[in-house]
Amino acid sequence: MNNIQYIIQVIKILLILFCPSPSEYQINSNKNEAKQKIMNILEKIDQFGTNYQQSIGIGKKSYKSIFGGIITLIVYSLCLLYFVYKFYLWTSGQLDPKISTVQQIIGNSNVTFDFNPIMVDLPALNGLDPLDPTNLIMMPYYVVTYDNQPLEFKSLLFNTYPNSLTSRSKLVIPQNVSLQYQNNVSSQAVIAFQVCDRTLYQYCAAQELIDLYFKQPQLFVNVYLTIKTFNQDLKKFELITNKLQYAFEIQFTLYNRVLFQIQNTDVSEEFLIQNYVRGTTVNSFYNTLQTLSLNFFTSIGQNVIAVIQAEINGIGQKQTIQYPILAEILADVGSIMSTLLTIKILVILFNNYMMEQQIIDSIIKFYFPEYRKLNLQRNYFNKVISVNDGQISLQSYNKFYQQAYQIAQKKLTVQNQIYEISRIQFILQSLQNRQLINQSHQIGIKIIWPIGSTQISAEESSNEVDDAQLQMDDYSLMVEYNDNIELRNNPFYEKNKI
Repeated sequence: MNNIQYIIQVIKILLILFCPSPSEYQINSNKNEAKQKIMNILEKIDQFGTNYQQSIGIGKKSYKSIFGGIITLIVYSLCLLYFVYKFYLWTSGQLDPKISTVQQIIGNSNVTFDFNPIMVDLPALNGLDPLDPTNLIMMPYYVVTYDNQPLEFKSLLFNTYPNSLTSRSKLVIPQNVSLQYQNNVSSQAVIAFQVCDRTLYQYCAAQELIDLYFKQPQLFVNVYLTIKTFNQDLKKFELITNKLQYAFEIQFTLYNRVLFQIQNTDVSEEFLIQNYVRGTTVNSFYNTLQTLSLNFFTSIGQNVIAVIQAEINGIGQKQTIQYPILAEILADVGSIMSTLLTIKILVILFNNYMMEQQIIDSIIKFYFPEYRKLNLQRNYFNKVISVNDGQISLQSYNKFYQQAYQIAQKKLTVQNQIYEISRIQFILQSLQNRQLINQSHQIGIKIIWPIGSTQISAEESSNEVDDAQLQMDDYSLMVEYNDNIELRNNPFYEKNKI
């Protein structure tokens, strides 16, 4: 019967206990019967029962050796050192987290950057500053489009800042960039550079200066794209800036399309239980570059020589970052410990062999007390190489030991022990009739208690009874070895005394 059936029985019995009965006698009878059944069921479902283990010696339930102790000390010391090492790596943050990344369709999303995702660095060569408000060569625009249809124009002329790394260029930085992706249609953030048009701006540079600026060799423009990603070592999000370099030509339009990829990052840094905190970032981008004719972007303006268009990629990522918790550290140490403890198989085999040898030697000594007095010299493999300093030949000893060893092995078997007990029973029946043997079930050693305050010693109590009465000495008669007992004219004992 399994544990579930036992539990069902307990519930039924509890219902009997607490349900009203028609008579008080029946209530008491049912309660007593139910209590007894509950106790029996609880005893049967106990999963922590123990088996009796017979001792191989006084206070020794199992055989243990010095070799096993040394191996145990080495294995557990290694496990402890490994645990301290892993715990140090864990507390110092040097363990790499488990990271999984999957692609997913982002659906509807709205991203407002809390940093500047796009910066354009325009060089000022030979004293010609393309963004000089009083002598303008190129006009920067910020255009918001939806499905490639312009919705909002904004000049970036006053969103320029000196480059801290060089005094020969200026950074064009659009502020508060926001992108949307809804129903598979995205909005675009466009940075366009148009050759200054006097019909739109009265402070344009002369055409000669404009032509001179664009005819300069190595007219490169640097575009800085910034993304945000999670730093697993610092356990925080950080900005990473990528530098792209292009060449501007006045005869063509440089079209640079940037697809920012959204990533939902779930991070768990807890100590005991996983608890994820989500953050949405733009963690990467895809960049495509084309050279188009000047009249391609007439919807934005005339003579547009560069267009940088940023939008959201419809396919994003979901990233899960899981830092190790204490349970994982313990499991890791446990697996290493289990691996190291496989060596215990060898130690157990060794201890089993030594225990069997010890017990067999004890059995031989029980039957051959002179075996205790032999001076045996052994080598490193526990093999006997000399007996009594050579007084007894090794061949004679080996012959005796092999014969005694085989008989002792048989005596260790339960089958042989039951056989010997049955022979003793038959011998007793040959000496005593069955009625006297049956009467042995009714006899035992009487306990003699002190009367009042008078203490009676074991010696005094034994003197007060005759030899026919069983005494405390009879309790240990076949247990303790005593070689000081005087023989009383018994030929068998006199002939076999050692």
